[in-house]
Amino acid sequence: MKQKEISSMLKALAVVSVVACLALMFVALPLLARTYLDSLQASALYWPFLAVSWVGLAPLVAIAAIAWSIFTEIGRDNSFCEKNASRLRLMSYISTFCIAVWLAGVLFIALSGAAAMGILLAFTVAMALMIFMAVVCACLSHLTAKAALIKQENDLTV
Repeated sequence: MKQKEISSMLKALAVVSVVACLALMFVALPLLARTYLDSLQASALYWPFLAVSWVGLAPLVAIAAIAWSIFTEIGRDNSFCEKNASRLRLMSYISTFCIAVWLAGVLFIALSGAAAMGILLAFTVAMALMIFMAVVCACLSHLTAKAALIKQENDLTV
């Protein structure tokens, strides 16, 4: 595959991811939260659940926007540049923020004493995915910065 094709495919995946995230935020999560309204014990969790979910998912849209810039650089055959290393580092920081949000949601539900195992499981899975994303983005940032340095040195010697 050529750089432009890869870039276009990655951008299409980013768009699909943002659409899925928005559908999850504004369609699926409110429906899921309503199922917990049937339980009097968990009915107080409706708005906190949605708030934590929205605050935890909104940064994913920001991550997709940052990724779009990386994908543009890939299309320009400039994958290994310091800007991409900085972008990946920022994506790692945003993912770490999401981890804190999901952890706060898990702690809130656990401390509230509500029997909301489905919500706890969803928040825990989301937190695990964000941990994975933070680690991968941090590693890729480091590797991209090193590759950019090597590329810069090679460009100077030619």
